[in-house]
Amino acid sequence: MESFHEAGHHSGNFDDIKTLIESKHVDLKSELAKGQALQEKIQDMTAQMDDLNTTITSEIRPALSDSTEQLQRATAELAETTELLQLVEQLLQLGRQLAASRRLQQAGQLAEAADCVSELRQQTQRLEDRTGHQVSLLSDLRDQALVQEEAVLHALVCRWRAAFSWDDSDAVLTVRPAGLEDTAAGLRRLGRLGRHLERLSEAVLGRLAAPLVAGGRLQRRRDADSLTLSVSAAEPGPEPEPGAVYAALTELVTALAEAALTGPLLAEFGALAGPALAQRLVDGPLAAAIPSGPQQRAAFDTVIESTERFSAALAELGFWDRSDSLLAYVSDVDRLMVDRVCADRLAAGRRLLAAPLHVTVPVGGGPPAADGPEPPDGALTDCLYRLPRCRVSESAVQYAELVETTVSEAAGGAPLLAARLHYTTGRLLELYCALLPELHRHHLASVPEQAAIAHNNLQLLAHRVTALAVRHRCADGTFLDMVPELRRTGSDIFLAALTHQKEQLLDILSEAGLENLAQTGDLSATAGAALRRCGHQLRRVCRVWRPVLPAGVHARAAGLLLSVVTGWITERVLAQQDISASAASQLTAAAGPLVDDALALFRPDTEGEEDPTEGGAPAVSESEARALLSRHTAGWGRFTELLLVLEETMRGILDRWSDGKGPLAQHFSAEQARHLVRALFQNNERRAATLARIK
Repeated sequence: MESFHEAGHHSGNFDDIKTLIESKHVDLKSELAKGQALQEKIQDMTAQMDDLNTTITSEIRPALSDSTEQLQRATAELAETTELLQLVEQLLQLGRQLAASRRLQQAGQLAEAADCVSELRQQTQRLEDRTGHQVSLLSDLRDQALVQEEAVLHALVCRWRAAFSWDDSDAVLTVRPAGLEDTAAGLRRLGRLGRHLERLSEAVLGRLAAPLVAGGRLQRRRDADSLTLSVSAAEPGPEPEPGAVYAALTELVTALAEAALTGPLLAEFGALAGPALAQRLVDGPLAAAIPSGPQQRAAFDTVIESTERFSAALAELGFWDRSDSLLAYVSDVDRLMVDRVCADRLAAGRRLLAAPLHVTVPVGGGPPAADGPEPPDGALTDCLYRLPRCRVSESAVQYAELVETTVSEAAGGAPLLAARLHYTTGRLLELYCALLPELHRHHLASVPEQAAIAHNNLQLLAHRVTALAVRHRCADGTFLDMVPELRRTGSDIFLAALTHQKEQLLDILSEAGLENLAQTGDLSATAGAALRRCGHQLRRVCRVWRPVLPAGVHARAAGLLLSVVTGWITERVLAQQDISASAASQLTAAAGPLVDDALALFRPDTEGEEDPTEGGAPAVSESEARALLSRHTAGWGRFTELLLVLEETMRGILDRWSDGKGPLAQHFSAEQARHLVRALFQNNERRAATLARIK
């Protein structure tokens, strides 16, 4: 029952629900039908879209692609056609310009023809850059344009040469101004005017301006259509005055400006010729007009004024704006004057250095004032300050005077001049040290007298420089430090001559044959001849040096050369192990003339000698000569003692040894004395006893 009731209850609920649904969704079926119909339409449209997409993909898209390619090809063909049309138009225009240039050239209108051909060249180049070199007609047109340009240029050059023509001697310029402006404009348009103006400026400078700068006179002759310019040659003589040169150059530029070079053409010509013209003036008349000392400084003001007027006159003509180089040069006159003074001193020094050395004068031996400027009181004593008597080159005395004059001018000059002159003094001394050995190298090496003179020259200069330093209180070392260099250079020259003489003596002695004195052969043919030649060589050199060198230097030089001979003989004898009696006797006899003539090297015979008052070593007594011989000839006593030993007996040798107190012991050691005894005497009991006593 309960179940039945429950089923009835549920049945009532369903009815209510149905009623509710029907009341609320009356059109549910109709809407569902509409939705089903709409779904069917969508499916139909989807199928149609798929069909349409398939049609587009398979049919329309390929057709559209073909149409696009056709359109692109058409567009490209149109662009090519347009470009070709423009090219043809440009080629026609270029052809018309080429024809116009030819017509203008034939009509004589060369400037307009040059404009046409220049524009034609530029347009052809631009067209080639844009199209490349693929158009054969363009290449032909370019070649014709080049030919036409050369034709126009040739015509312009011919006109230019006709406007400025030189005669066969290249000394006369004829100017024909007709059509020159048109010719210059055409050359400028073609970029060739500068080259021809440069050539014209060089020719005018070299053939007209240069003779005018040298002092020539300008000659002008004007005809109806031309102007002829020439320059008469200058007469030999000094450099002309700057004012006269300025007037002649102003006349030349004025004539060119009035006849042909007008306006910008003259300015371009001046830009090319102006610097070179100014340099010619600086190197020529202006350099010659520079004052050579403070005394001439005031007169140079006139040159400055004329230079300013000349520069202003050419600037007014349009030749240049202003010649700063000329004005700057003349305005710096103080420095230029100092430069010239110093340059003149150095040039004079070089001339004196090149003078021959053998033209000599005596100096020294007198009071200090005779040897140069007198030192201040108490500065140096007479004996220290006096120059020894000798002979020097006349040019050396003049050179010393040049140095003294330079130092004196420096002491009284302006600060700039004084500083530069002090420096120039040092340069003069450096020049003498450097150039004298070079300029006279051959004579110094081959002529002993000239080596001695050069030595004296340098010692004189050092002496004078020392005196100048003391006199002017030059303690700053500006040129005083050159004194040691001067003395060293002179000593080196004379030492080189001594070395050369020494080598000659040694060469002679090498033929003396003293290598083996044990043989009993004749030495007179070898040693005697060699020693006679050595004696003759010594006498000849000393005879040449005596009138030239100071006495002390001559004595030392003679002693040195004599010691070379005596020392060589002594060493050769001491080196012998066995000396025969005949060899010892012959060697002593051969050396006898050398010993006899040795004193004459220091005290020659008065016959044939120069007056000692005229320079060189003074006369000396026999005792003084012996003292000089002993003092300056190293080993002279040793040599004479050796000659005595060679002729002594064993008893005599013992007497000369005198238990180590005799003359033999003064020059030889005990071992050397025993060696001589062994070499001179045979081995026996007496020799053994003698050797035993020499100790």
